[in-house]
Amino acid sequence: MSIHAEPGPHEQLVGQSSAADYGATLEQFYLTSDGTDWAPAFERFLAGTSGRLRLSCSKEYDIKSTINICRPVIIEGCGTTQKASTIYAARGITAIAVRSAAYCGTGADGSGTRLKDVFIRERSGDTAQTLRFGVLMESPATLDRVRIWNFSNGVRMDADLARSGTAATNADGWSINDLTVNNADHAGVIAIGANTSNGLANKVNVTSNCWDADKLGVDGTPLYPVEGATGPLFPSCAGFIDSSKWGSTWVAAHSANSKDANLTGAATATTYYPPGRFLGTARGVCVGCYQENQGVGVTSYVDAIELNTSSVGLSGEASYAGGGVALQSRGVPALAVDNLSLVSPTIVPRVVTGTNFPILFRIWRTAGEPDLRIEQDNAPASGCSPSCARVRGSYQGLSAQTAWRWLGDPASFIGFP
Repeated sequence: MSIHAEPGPHEQLVGQSSAADYGATLEQFYLTSDGTDWAPAFERFLAGTSGRLRLSCSKEYDIKSTINICRPVIIEGCGTTQKASTIYAARGITAIAVRSAAYCGTGADGSGTRLKDVFIRERSGDTAQTLRFGVLMESPATLDRVRIWNFSNGVRMDADLARSGTAATNADGWSINDLTVNNADHAGVIAIGANTSNGLANKVNVTSNCWDADKLGVDGTPLYPVEGATGPLFPSCAGFIDSSKWGSTWVAAHSANSKDANLTGAATATTYYPPGRFLGTARGVCVGCYQENQGVGVTSYVDAIELNTSSVGLSGEASYAGGGVALQSRGVPALAVDNLSLVSPTIVPRVVTGTNFPILFRIWRTAGEPDLRIEQDNAPASGCSPSCARVRGSYQGLSAQTAWRWLGDPASFIGFP
């Protein structure tokens, strides 16, 4: 067998004890009476005991009903590009739902399911007027190299053990690695509910989402109301949203072009949305996140990932707004080096007598000495009272200080204990 060939359903690979280790193919569960609908074949696989299902390369699998997963399985295709294994959902339905015991019955759920190398799409999704998701997680699952187009949300983690009016569900500990979502009506990826925390999103790319965030349902009311007491909740849109209780970690998330330009709902002009948003009590972290093409030239739009007071943004090519903590490169050289000289930024002392005035200072360490030194030169402002006369001083032992900090740009503020 060629090293580049796709193994057949019964071919044994080196290191495998049997063909069963490689997994069954969906074709093995297909009946001619199914016609063009592959959903019954998925159902037959899920009703069995095999733990792994292989999808053929360069093939489209149309489904006319949701694939509801109630046991841990691996569904694996051939990637998301030219030789993609594509699951095509009929307009208006959720493609794959990883269900909880509330749906599956006591002792059964889809926790631990893995979807890998699969392309999930919706036929004519831009015209659907129902809630539907590419992947819905009511139990924790893993997505690995998955691409999703259309739907209300590409991926929706939606679980809460104590939400009023809904069954108890728990998707804590979800995992995403290398996901792309395009052209969702609302957010490309959303984690909502108290029990969608402690997740890991690595290399999530959400581009051209919030495409129809003001869409109306079949009854003429908003399909994605910002508030709701029960059922699916939809905060104001963003490329990705973390509205869990304890938050999750988002690494190298990329967001671009989050805007409602479809104009099928109430809006009469393009509405721009943030690249990402952390809401509620979520203690989320955005590490090395990246944003672009967010409302370019629109003065009323804030091009920033929104952080709540409990969340943190760390570096990356992203701007941050809100009440959280953003730690980004400020162009400040490392202090703990020999003979460093940093001249003439402005600092504001914690306590001053009389009028505030700028202080010129430099920080350095002499080769061979353990401590940093700082020298300050108080330059009196015009009209300064006699009590703020020019003072010079030199301090040693800075490395022993426990609470000195930088706030803002290097030239703006430094505080001392």
